[in-house]
Order: sequence, then structure tokens, then C-alpha cells
Amino acid sequence: MTTAPAPAIPGRTLFLVCAYAARPAFSIAGRFPATGRLGRLADRLTGHSLRSFIAAARDVAANPRSLDYQLAQVEEALADAADGAATIFVDVALAAAPPTSMPAARVESREPEALSAADLHGFAEIVLVYPDALGLGRGSLEAGLRRRTACPIRILNGRRRTMPLSPENRRALRWRRILAATRATELGLSLLVIPLAAAWALRDALRGRS
Repeated sequence: MTTAPAPAIPGRTLFLVCAYAARPAFSIAGRFPATGRLGRLADRLTGHSLRSFIAAARDVAANPRSLDYQLAQVEEALADAADGAATIFVDVALAAAPPTSMPAARVESREPEALSAADLHGFAEIVLVYPDALGLGRGSLEAGLRRRTACPIRILNGRRRTMPLSPENRRALRWRRILAATRATELGLSLLVIPLAAAWALRDALRGRS
């Protein structure tokens, strides 16, 4: 996955400030309270406790930044922009009323997934401002934007890194998001610890060590 220094604003730019979108572990009992004991039993059978643990570990690792942090990044990008050079759409999940003091920009509160081709028309570039490093949960948003507009799309993530939403980067992000969401690497390593620890204990026992 390639990253690049933030380029100069090429004209009329849309900054789409997104909320953290990774979802909690799905719970049948939580989603359908009327199921009662059957729902709780279904959650146990489907590993809800383990899935909740994995989701919590994912969120800790993601360490999503605050709205103020994201807006500060946008302000930095706008430092050299001319008046009216940018529009900022703040995710409705982040604030009931978007800030109005951003320089050189028009600010609105919008639902990212609901943006139409008409909403995106006329921009020279779209910048997705994510609170985390990978934009967890935002794959469908990226795919939808690619279908609705041909203008360049760039990601500005919660680690102050920027990258174009190129096919190469989308593939890399898809793989990294799977690993982040499942914590597959950590789980795999933890599963290796058990047989290794048993083999080590057996070796010590055979050598007469307590």
C-alpha cells in the first residue's frame, strides 16, 4: 500500500470527515430481545463472547481519533486554500451541528453512504478523512463513491498519512482490514503458544525439571 505527501489542493475539494465505522459483534439477543433465552443460547453457540473480545481488541488497536483531531487535519490541508476552495461534509454520526468556523470552506452535516452523484458533481478531488489508520467499515463507502464519481479520491487517515484510493491501495486495504477485524495474526500466534508451551513442559519433565 503506497502513501504520499499531501498534495496541494487542486481546486474545489470535498473533505468527507467520517466516523469510526467498525461494528460491534452481532448479538441475536441484543438485536432481537424478544428471543430471550433462545437468543442468549444462540449467542453462546455462535461464539458471541469470543467475537466481542475480538471486536474490543480491534477497537483498541484502531485507536480512532476524535472529531477535533480530524478537523485539525482538514484545517492543515486548507491552510493555503483560497476562499471557497473546499467543502466539508461532516458525518452525521459525529456531530448534530457541524463546526462553522473552518476557513476557506463550506461545512455541512451529511450521511456519507447517502451521497448521490449529484452531491459529488463538480469537485476536483474527494478526500476521505478517517479517524483510524485503515478506515475500518468503510469499504462499501469507497466502492459506492467510485461508482458515482470519476474524480480522484484520496484518503487522509487518523495517523496523518495520505494515499490515493487506487486499485492497488484498495486491494491492500481490503486485506489489512480483514486482518484487523479478525485479529487473525494474534489469534494464530496465541494458538501456537499452547502446543509450544506443552512441548516445552514435556521436555522439562523428561529432563527431570519441576
